[in-house]
Amino acid sequence: MKTRLTSPTVVRSTLARLGVHPNRTLGQNFLIDANVLGIVMAAAELQPGEHVLEVGPGLGVLTRALVEAGASVVCIEKDARLAGFLLEEFGTDRRVGVVQGDALDRTVPLAEEHGAVKLVANLPYSISSRLLAELVIRALPLLRIVITVQREVADRIVAEPGSRNYGLLSVWLQSRYVSRLVRRVKPTCFWPRPEVDSAILLLTARPEGAVPGSGSDMFFRITKQAFAQRRKQLAGLLRRGAVSLPVAAAAVPALLQECEISPSARAGDLSSVQWGRLVLRAVGGPGKSKIT
Repeated sequence: MKTRLTSPTVVRSTLARLGVHPNRTLGQNFLIDANVLGIVMAAAELQPGEHVLEVGPGLGVLTRALVEAGASVVCIEKDARLAGFLLEEFGTDRRVGVVQGDALDRTVPLAEEHGAVKLVANLPYSISSRLLAELVIRALPLLRIVITVQREVADRIVAEPGSRNYGLLSVWLQSRYVSRLVRRVKPTCFWPRPEVDSAILLLTARPEGAVPGSGSDMFFRITKQAFAQRRKQLAGLLRRGAVSLPVAAAAVPALLQECEISPSARAGDLSSVQWGRLVLRAVGGPGKSKIT
């Protein structure tokens, strides 16, 4: 049976039948607004036959829309009861693969195995930041990511350098993607209602590729070190070794000058491009000599 889950009444009755009580820890807030669903699908710009990854499918509202648009979908659901429901709902449809497990462990391997080129999901709030960071660290070659997340998370991802919301997640994601907040989403679009506003976020792979210097362990390590002390000037952190670039303390002013970074700049003042340039210059990137 194909269940159309576009109303709170149907969602509640279906969950009751399955013995599922929405779990806040698992981020189980079910999308019940057809307009929001349509906006997500429009942003996904699916092409027939594309391989799509979905995290936290719940009762499969988005899953069915993806399939009807011609996509081949592999979805990861942590709740065994919901995974069982999805297997029953989609039956032998070869366009849908249902995997029961933890998205933080399974997303990258499954995306690689199935050749997913897009991630489209109503992400569970509890894992959204960690999962997105993992996708960047593991350099998963996704062309497009369309997700509903907490408004706070979306604001951080699209934030500009120097702004209050700009942080580590901003730098990491902007090193691989162009980000855009598509639409704010009210709590009434979900059941049960979350206590926070949400947003539809679109991330598209940078047309010129990832920021040079941004894929290395050093890039992730130094940005994490710097944002852990984001109120302190980067020049001082580099001189003291609190941000561990392979550069002598005396060479820090020259390094910053070459990278066009102000000596008074703090972690949140640098764009992902500047962070990548800093790494390349410090280790001696293409056409450049390491500063000593």
